[in-house]
Amino acid sequence: MSYGTLAFSLANAAIFLWHYRHTQQQLAMANETLEQQVAARTADLDRLVQELEGLSRKDPLTGLHNRRHFDTAFEHHCQRAKQHDSQLSVLMLDVDHFKQINDDFGHDAGDAVLVEIALLLRHHLRDLDVICRFGGEEFVALLPATSRIAAETRAKALLTSIAHQAFIHQGSSLRKITLSCGVATYPDHTQDPKKLLRLADEALYQAKHSGRNRCVVWEETLEEQGFMLGRQQPQ
Repeated sequence: MSYGTLAFSLANAAIFLWHYRHTQQQLAMANETLEQQVAARTADLDRLVQELEGLSRKDPLTGLHNRRHFDTAFEHHCQRAKQHDSQLSVLMLDVDHFKQINDDFGHDAGDAVLVEIALLLRHHLRDLDVICRFGGEEFVALLPATSRIAAETRAKALLTSIAHQAFIHQGSSLRKITLSCGVATYPDHTQDPKKLLRLADEALYQAKHSGRNRCVVWEETLEEQGFMLGRQQPQ
């Protein structure tokens, strides 16, 4: 009887140990699966946050960066230009007579024009340039390591291309579309790169008042003539 009892006890112990080990394995697998699910959910949330952050910095119509992104990029490139003693240029661009486009052809046509101009901006400028829709029919481009002469050359080539572009909306040909542009460069025009936006805007104001469809590079005489930021620009 003692051998039988011992064998029975050992058998029970073996069964108990087997169940215990099996249960531990199942728990370990469950924990591993849970950790994988949590990791996957966390990765999904991270991607969603990144997507939302990206959308918050994009203009929904043109797909260009928006003013929020530009402000961050502008601060960064201003610091780099000063630290590395490199040139930095800003282009301020505005669609001429844009209100008339909306009035004559409708706001859908105006939106289509803005989208097409955004594509042309991407085509004519480099990948490292920061191109933004600044608001309404106004665009801004930040050109790192770009001289005044190079910035003016690119701007003029862009304006010429747009002036010769046939804009068509819903099968109807729109009238000729042109841009005006103001250019300012660090350190040619200022020792403080953060002033470039104001100087480029003054140059744009002059381009508007001197006939539109042209590029004006900022110079001291613009301030003397009173072309200051804040005045209402012609359409």
